[in-house]
Amino acid sequence: MKIMRSALKFSFYIVFILALTGCASSLIKPQLDKTLAGQSLEHYAGPKAKIVITDFELKTAGATKEIGRDLSEIFINALNQSNRFIIVDQAGAELVVNVAVIEFNPEASGGKSGFAGGGSSGGSFMGGLLGPSLNKANMGLDLRIADKLNSAVISQKVIRAQALELLKDRDKDSPKWLVLKKSLSAYVDTPMSTVIHDCIIEGVRYLAQNVPLSYYKY
Repeated sequence: MKIMRSALKFSFYIVFILALTGCASSLIKPQLDKTLAGQSLEHYAGPKAKIVITDFELKTAGATKEIGRDLSEIFINALNQSNRFIIVDQAGAELVVNVAVIEFNPEASGGKSGFAGGGSSGGSFMGGLLGPSLNKANMGLDLRIADKLNSAVISQKVIRAQALELLKDRDKDSPKWLVLKKSLSAYVDTPMSTVIHDCIIEGVRYLAQNVPLSYYKY
């Protein structure tokens, strides 16, 4: 009888451990995005990180307070639709994301027609243009990720974009978050709309690839 009871207890423990292992393995783990510049972000379904986006700082004469506010709204919408972040206020955030608009020029002179990619810290996402000189739209964002608790900077990067063509000319569907209204409505169907798209999507990609996995808890 004692042997049978011991066997039953042992069997119960084995089943219990297997159940726990199965539950643990079925949990969705956070993953960093691995897509390259210019590609669509990877689909994501898993824990999210709590972040706060501070008001966009303006470091160029080309952008007004209204433009900064509207760019911030587009950026937050894009982050929400990436399904990786929960946008909260300062009190509830674990990470603080500061964004500065360092360049905003809807019609810069110079440049040459063509297209080339690149992208590096402080470098251009769209650049290296070839061919005859043309006007082009330019935009630059300086992004910084910091820990809310100790203010330590985790990562920082400058993202720049320039374009000579409309978004639709590159066979890309305009995403839901790219709604140019209010102060940005003048740039609908212009190369500047392409530049805004490229800077925002690369900003989202930057966060998706540089927020440490330890912050994805919710």
